[in-house]
Amino acid sequence: MKLRRMTSKMEDYVVFDKLSYHTGYSISIDEISECRTEINPIDPPLKYEEYCTVLENDYKDYFLLENDDGEGIGIVTIIDEGDCIKIDEMIVDREYQLKGIGRIFFQLIESKAKTEGKEEIILICYFPGAMIFWEKMGFKQEGIVFVKKL
Repeated sequence: MKLRRMTSKMEDYVVFDKLSYHTGYSISIDEISECRTEINPIDPPLKYEEYCTVLENDYKDYFLLENDDGEGIGIVTIIDEGDCIKIDEMIVDREYQLKGIGRIFFQLIESKAKTEGKEEIILICYFPGAMIFWEKMGFKQEGIVFVKKL
């Protein structure tokens, strides 16, 4: 498995779109008007041009987890906050969930943070199943905020 920075190549966009949709993160434009509220805003799927703009201009770094065959099986967005990094979002393909891939994915992120001299990793999590995962990864929970000292 390897972790690499996502690019504006169409191949990366296809993986990004597939994983975002496949995990239920994105929904169709028609569904947005029915679901969006101030309390529950839902991001529409990004078009290719929007994806490229985000990669070029966003303050987040987008990384792709590839299996040994080079297939994209996970995406993580990371925000550099000086002495720490914030995991903004982590998606693992449903076919690979509950098979230890999330642990490997996180270990690659953690190794990257340590190499860059970061002191901690933080994230916000609302989902009970994911909260259990992050605690297993060594995070300490403070409400919905999870912190791991490196």
